[in-house]
Amino acid sequence: MLSVPEDVDLLDRGNWVVSEMLEHTWSKTQWIEGNAVVDRDGHVVNLLRTNFQSPVALEAAGYLDRAAIVHVSEDGRHLVHDPDFHTINMPGGGTKFTVRFDPESDRYWALVNKQLDPDARRNRLYLVSSPDLYRWTTERLLLSHPDPDHHAFQYVDWVFEGDDILYVSRTAFDDEDGGAHNYHDANYLTFHRAESFRERQAQE
Repeated sequence: MLSVPEDVDLLDRGNWVVSEMLEHTWSKTQWIEGNAVVDRDGHVVNLLRTNFQSPVALEAAGYLDRAAIVHVSEDGRHLVHDPDFHTINMPGGGTKFTVRFDPESDRYWALVNKQLDPDARRNRLYLVSSPDLYRWTTERLLLSHPDPDHHAFQYVDWVFEGDDILYVSRTAFDDEDGGAHNYHDANYLTFHRAESFRERQAQE
């Protein structure tokens, strides 16, 4: 974790604090692309993607998509992760996601590529929410295509705008040249709006 006081020169490397390296106490899955988020206790945590294994491996292990929560000390130098409590079931936890807190709904929100239930790669984009970063609910399906090999809505980033969420996707989709090489090698950057996102909807 890197941090810096808000009232100093961000271009001066001496102002930045770098935390300790977290020892390898987790599973063999890769932890990447974290989110620095303030939790319910007012502390900074890093909510990270755990590199996706496979539907077979996940189901055999008895859990769904997973994410990891790492707690950061007040001075930004120490990290704590207890695998028994801080490795969580999170829809879409196996791919890149961005988490933000919405004061109006009093919930955390993310746009994710849920990998299971049903099985998918990055061809289905969902809106999910949580009251506490540990318990996640699938709210609605936003984008979908039946072909997972050459279609994807991935690496989504987004902002709140009133009652809506505005988001941008690295998208693999059909075009006049035959479409994307594969789901990962996207050929578009697309802009979208999720209207009235706080209105709870049944999972599609």
